[in-house]
Amino acid sequence: SNFKTNFFNGIVNLRKNYTDYVQGGMKFTTWNDPATPHDEALLTFLTTAYKFYEYAEQQNKGYRTPIKRLTKFLSGFNADWQQRYDQHNNTPAAQAFRTTMMVAALSHAFQKDLRADFRALNFAISDTDWAFLNPQVLDISVKELIVGASGSAGTFDIVSNVAWALTSSQPWLTANASLGTGNKTVTLTASANTSLSPRSAMVAISANGLDARTVTVTQAGVAPSLTVTTNAVNVNAAGSDKPTVGVVANTNWTATSPQPWLSVSPATGSGNMTVTLTASPNTSATPRTAQITFAANGTESKIVNVSQAGATVFTNVLATTLNLAFTEGSTATFDIVSNTAWTVASSQPWLVVAPASGSENAKVTITASANPLIDPRKAVVTIRANGVADKTIEVSQAATPITSLSAPVDREIKVFPNPAHEWLKVDGLPANSQITLYDLGGNEMKEVKSSKPETSINIQDLPNGLYLILVRQEGYYSIFKVFKTK
Repeated sequence: SNFKTNFFNGIVNLRKNYTDYVQGGMKFTTWNDPATPHDEALLTFLTTAYKFYEYAEQQNKGYRTPIKRLTKFLSGFNADWQQRYDQHNNTPAAQAFRTTMMVAALSHAFQKDLRADFRALNFAISDTDWAFLNPQVLDISVKELIVGASGSAGTFDIVSNVAWALTSSQPWLTANASLGTGNKTVTLTASANTSLSPRSAMVAISANGLDARTVTVTQAGVAPSLTVTTNAVNVNAAGSDKPTVGVVANTNWTATSPQPWLSVSPATGSGNMTVTLTASPNTSATPRTAQITFAANGTESKIVNVSQAGATVFTNVLATTLNLAFTEGSTATFDIVSNTAWTVASSQPWLVVAPASGSENAKVTITASANPLIDPRKAVVTIRANGVADKTIEVSQAATPITSLSAPVDREIKVFPNPAHEWLKVDGLPANSQITLYDLGGNEMKEVKSSKPETSINIQDLPNGLYLILVRQEGYYSIFKVFKTK
């Protein structure tokens, strides 16, 4: 515990001395003048000691190995070194040697060329002395490299003055040099990574007696990709053809159909595959569409538009004639069997159809108003659809049964003039009579109620032709024919 405390305090003091050296203008010297009472070189040497601590912490391998290497390097101090060191004289050559020897010793200890670091601290290093001292250096410019997925390369520098060997841990990563001496820019080339997952390799640079250096190389995985061979497919109405879509992918994918009438097989897959589309028969004359979605994580989905043709148009009616009672609101129905849109129309206003339009199979109701005529009347119902011939149904409505064709015995009804031009007069009416004027199609044209024996009807707005006048009173009917002329 005391050792750790003392060590920590020592580092703190070294840091303070280093800060004093830097903030004091980096007054570098390796000479302590004996004529002065203070030590001029103290901050320079303490700065060197602090940098030793800093490099050891950066390498995170402890202090023992670099101290051993430092000691071994300094043990080479010989007469030649001593002469250059020249401890009794402060010559520029001696100062340069002393400085270079300190930096070379640290460089040898940590196998790094530290000249640039110390020159930044105003240390006067001599490259000539550096070459003479020849500290063993094996260093690299980076410890990690990241390369792209598609056959890309990366570079790093070996800084060394010894023979070295380079090895790669993976066959997919190669270097432009496996052996060398001195500095070298190494190019690493990675083959294409076809996997989605990143991969890594280790490049080791070793030299006899020195710690190996390693570069971790990480190669990115290839980006997920998904394409389809077509974006539009046609299917016949019967669904008998089974078109295919090619999937080109490097990952897992899914294929989904939003419509129950269209299925895909297989619906999931990985990599390149062929998907078959199966459509159920389209019984409608209307074409239909669906969109198949191909999806994969990490990439944009692809859409294939599928169009299925409509069936051949047909419209059939399961009736050719219909009969209706004479009463008001008499009805009948018929069935339409179709695969397309259709309309229904009546040729007479007294006959109403519902619904008047629709599509595919349906039941249609016809409704007639009361037949006021003593004869049956007819209408034609027409069913139309594009692409097929019209279908018709003949509708017959029974005649109104007549209780009597004459007025009560005490009266004789007269209608005059006949032909008429503007007015018709009806005379001899029973009390509370109802007079109705019809055209020959049974369509009501005029209606008058009268409580008097006679009444007049204005017919000048009616087209020329033959009309029927029906007089009703207490269950009795009288019918007259009248001509309208100019």
